[in-house]
Amino acid sequence: MLGPLRDPLKLPGRNDFLAISFLIVFYAAVFASLNAFRNELDAHFNVTDPIGLDLRGWKRLPWMFAFNAFYFQFHFHKLYKKQRKVYRSLVAG
Repeated sequence: MLGPLRDPLKLPGRNDFLAISFLIVFYAAVFASLNAFRNELDAHFNVTDPIGLDLRGWKRLPWMFAFNAFYFQFHFHKLYKKQRKVYRSLVAG
C-alpha cells in the first residue's frame, strides 16, 4: 500500500521500455544531425570558401552536443570577424 510510489526493484514495463527506446533514438538523431551540420560547415568553409574554420576533433564533440547553440554561434562570430576583415581590406585597397 505505497500509493503512488513504485517498487524500485520492479522491472520496467512496456511503456517504460518504449519511452527509453524513443529517447535513445531521439538523441541519436540529434547527434547525427549536429554532426552532419558540422561536417557541412567544415567542408564549405575549408573547400568552397577557404577561411580556415576548424570544427573537427574529439575535444570539440562534447561541446557541440551539450551546448550546440553556443558552440556554433561562437564559430559563426569568428567567421564573421574573418570575413569582415577580408571585405574591409578589399574595399580599402
